[in-house]
Amino acid sequence: MIDTANETRCKNPSCGKPVHQIPGHRYREYCNNTCKQTAYRLRKEQVHHGVTIVDDSTAIKIAQLERDLAEANRLIEKLASKKSTHPLKKSYQERLQRLGEKLDWPALDIHITIKPSQKAWRVFMINESNDQLIRAIIAAERVEEKRKQS
Repeated sequence: MIDTANETRCKNPSCGKPVHQIPGHRYREYCNNTCKQTAYRLRKEQVHHGVTIVDDSTAIKIAQLERDLAEANRLIEKLASKKSTHPLKKSYQERLQRLGEKLDWPALDIHITIKPSQKAWRVFMINESNDQLIRAIIAAERVEEKRKQS
């Protein structure tokens, strides 16, 4: 009886034949050298086209991470809509949001450091006071001016 649960399949996407493992030898991933070379060429071609071959378990993990990220973004939006009820704060947040988009979310150093990402900026805008938002707006405008001068 063949143990199919522990059976290794060739990693060449166009093959998939069983790979014979020899006890005491190194683990083989391909059924022969031709398949190994073909898989290498496919990977190399995919990299040049900006695509990476991933196995099913990696694709499943990526899909789960994308769902988690979407859920986190929904929660941030929900928190932002609840927390920023004051119209003045809302206007500061919108102005800082526009500057962040325009500048591609750079790091800002005010009394605290805002890391260079959209998520870091959004969390900052939700949690900080109007004074901190104004400081961030000024810092972002300075970044914008320096970029214009360069």
